[in-house]
Amino acid sequence: MSGKWVRRIGIAAAVLATLVVVAVVTARLFVGSDRGRRAVERKIDRSIAAATSAGGHVHIGHIAGSLVGGATLDDVEWRDRAGNVALRARRVIARWSAARAIARRPAIELRVEAPFVDVDRLASGVDFDEAAHWLENKGEKIDAITVSKLDVDDATLVVDGVRVGGVRLSGGLGWDRVARRLEANRLAVRAGASSATLSGSVTRDAVDLRMTSLRVSPDDLRRLSPRAAAPRTPLVGRARIRGRLDDAAIAGELRPDRGRAVVAGTIDLRRRRGQLRVTLDDVETDYTPAVLAGQVRLHGGVDGGALALDWSTDGHYFRREVDPNLQEGPARARRFATVRPGGRFAGHGRLVAHLADDGAPAARMRFRLRVDDPGQAARVLAGPDLRAATEPVVVIGDWRLPPHAPAMLTLHRERQR
Repeated sequence: MSGKWVRRIGIAAAVLATLVVVAVVTARLFVGSDRGRRAVERKIDRSIAAATSAGGHVHIGHIAGSLVGGATLDDVEWRDRAGNVALRARRVIARWSAARAIARRPAIELRVEAPFVDVDRLASGVDFDEAAHWLENKGEKIDAITVSKLDVDDATLVVDGVRVGGVRLSGGLGWDRVARRLEANRLAVRAGASSATLSGSVTRDAVDLRMTSLRVSPDDLRRLSPRAAAPRTPLVGRARIRGRLDDAAIAGELRPDRGRAVVAGTIDLRRRRGQLRVTLDDVETDYTPAVLAGQVRLHGGVDGGALALDWSTDGHYFRREVDPNLQEGPARARRFATVRPGGRFAGHGRLVAHLADDGAPAARMRFRLRVDDPGQAARVLAGPDLRAATEPVVVIGDWRLPPHAPAMLTLHRERQR
């Protein structure tokens, strides 16, 4: 994720938190009355104006609750100066302990229903350093805050023109001002059939985050694949990042249909640079004709909103042959008759990804792959006209993900002299 995305999402979260906290604190003012509602709206508008230069106006349809136990805000909406909706929620429900709030360590249960967040509009005109300084000053009034139960249901996000709907967020969060520690307690993010669960902590100098589960659905994987019928099963995995922010170790694994890919390396979260080594341990999927074993080495980072990644690989493969006598249903995996000896492979390439002018993701990867002892896998890469030969097959590839269009893969064989 680019630095601009991180800053904007951070501001969006800060503004939303400000809206909820200010509304909670001022809910004691004529709760449930029109006069009280307008007083809360003015208080929120002044607080946001003091933190940012974004301006705009917050409207709340109805407020109910009490200072002791909690409050409910219906039809919350924030429009920018031009009158465009930057944030909307059908309902915001907050429950808290008055005793812990008095002790400067509030604990809140928060539920947000059907929020719409236009991060671009929400963060327009915001000075991140100014907003962070304001939040830090306000934070001196509390020692720690805990969101013991967070439930965001059916959220829609618009970031850099990319609209993502059906997002759900659940789990717990904690912030300790003295220790400068932010903690996540089984914070789960779900978008469609894909999901990730995160636990751990981040301090000023160190990070210890565990992605206890990762699931990328077949529908999301198909957006990256030029094969219309692939993949058919999800990609699952787990990972952990631990160490100093400028030199953290990352370890994890990804599991396709069979086998596994073991990930190890280091990452500099401050400079957004990293290097990884992925070990392929008899990896195979239901739509590829080979079983892969070897290594993939990656080195790259994010700069100016663009990702540049150089990779190299080497290893060996085994061929899988499809049994033509077994018919396959539209939603079933291929049925392979046998696994035969294959050959060795080696290659390298460079991936460059960024956001287009209209905010849509775009990427391109050029690569060169050499296959010795070509068989079925090499034939799929080089084309049906390939004949069995003793010389290696060298394939030049160009994978592209155009904005607002499916991915495309172009391959041609490099003739050996």
